[in-house]
Amino acid sequence: MTPIKSIGNFSSSEIIALLSMGKIEMTPEELAARPKSGVGSAVKYKDGGLGTAAMTYIKQTNWERRAGRSMSQTSWSKETAWGKMLESRVFDILGGSYKRLDMDGSLLHPRIDYWTGTPDGEKYKLLEREKVAEVKCPFTLNSFFTFADCKDIAEVRDKHPDGEKYYWQCVSNGSMLGLDKAELIIYCPFEDELEDIVKDAQFAADIRTEKWIERCTSSELPYLIRNKSYNNIIVFDFDIPQADKDYLESRVIEAGKQLINI
Repeated sequence: MTPIKSIGNFSSSEIIALLSMGKIEMTPEELAARPKSGVGSAVKYKDGGLGTAAMTYIKQTNWERRAGRSMSQTSWSKETAWGKMLESRVFDILGGSYKRLDMDGSLLHPRIDYWTGTPDGEKYKLLEREKVAEVKCPFTLNSFFTFADCKDIAEVRDKHPDGEKYYWQCVSNGSMLGLDKAELIIYCPFEDELEDIVKDAQFAADIRTEKWIERCTSSELPYLIRNKSYNNIIVFDFDIPQADKDYLESRVIEAGKQLINI
């Protein structure tokens, strides 16, 4: 697949917005059948349709389509720079069964031309693509340890503030690649890795990242102590249910009906 620009399209990184549910007014028949006493007796709406977050995302995507430019005006941040710089290091540590997808742009969904994704990588088994791989390098130890205390992807979704977002990002990127398995990979370096990371910063794509890392002391960066309770890489390996792929696709299609033509 050839990378494309993601401007004016729904992307895997923000796809969770399309899962927000709105409220639909009940029909007279549904109102008559609702409970007449107790909790919920006054409710006149049912869940359904696109919620506020979805409608906001659709509106912003249409603005991009009209303007021909990204809505993003996010300034440089330590958190983003840290994650981008360490991604290649993670794939180096993981080894030969993994392939980093270092793309200039996003992949287009094979059937829906306004749905894009930028998977971090793929994992192979016997030379065949088996799993989509998403790498996250938390800049706070609070975030890393929250991941580390989870035993599986279900707990990540339940306990980490970004768990649902990352799960559906994996589902979306799995749909891009036609894969039904995923790995969410979390990395925090050991303290003795920081020296190499500072050296690697010389080759960072953004000069601001290089200068920032050069000025940092170890106490300003997240790190772990080797041979203690936590490993530097945590892998959450899971199947992507076809039902979740289908549900996400249905939400994207529903939202796509409100996109303007470009």
